[in-house]
Amino acid sequence: MKNGLLEYFYDGGGLSHYLNYVDGVLHGRYEAYYENATLRERGCYVDGKMDGVWELHYDYGLFIRGEFDMDVAVGEWQVWESDGTSIIMNSISRDHTAEQVKGTSQL
Repeated sequence: MKNGLLEYFYDGGGLSHYLNYVDGVLHGRYEAYYENATLRERGCYVDGKMDGVWELHYDYGLFIRGEFDMDVAVGEWQVWESDGTSIIMNSISRDHTAEQVKGTSQL
């Protein structure tokens, strides 16, 4: 059974994943990296479920930030282009209804 902090590495030696287990269940900080060492995603698990703010960084420049409440996407989710221009924002409720707003705010 997995317990504690685990780090996984690419064959070339770079960090692939940083995560924590408690009694075999993901719990705590989670980070994943591309082979070039840039951050791919960051968030937190609570009892095996995504919880709190998550960030997703796509290798072609798109950046997404939003919140989970025990594996359910909630609150504001925003998407930015590589230049920092906000292209879309969703407000998501627990019943999965979403309000979409397009904008041009900056990171």
